[in-house]
Amino acid sequence: MSKGKGLAAFVTGVAVGAAALFFAKKENRDKAQEYTDQAKKQLEKWAKEYNKDPEKFQQKLLKEGQDLAQSTMDDIKKKAKELKAMDEEELLEMASDTKKNVTQAVTKKVDEVKKEIDKATGNIKKK
Repeated sequence: MSKGKGLAAFVTGVAVGAAALFFAKKENRDKAQEYTDQAKKQLEKWAKEYNKDPEKFQQKLLKEGQDLAQSTMDDIKKKAKELKAMDEEELLEMASDTKKNVTQAVTKKVDEVKKEIDKATGNIKKK
């Protein structure tokens, strides 16, 4: 097995474990339900707008997409200027800090998932 496939399986496992932990709490399930309800209402609203005047709706979406693209480009240009102003040492330090933070976050999540798995399998073995 190649390293890429093993890493993908690992990352998928971590993501599934994190989702399971997230949805284990009723509060989080309620938040997710609220979000999906809002999304459903928005889709229904868009469907009505589209059915009323498809051309106008398409123009509206096009305009919103162009605005979003412009805003994103402005943000990218701003960040690029900030990065360009940094010297190589600052960039390397920033990259190192980012790597460290990501590694710590993944390690923490893996430990949490392992504890949940141990807890779950411990309950199965006891039965």
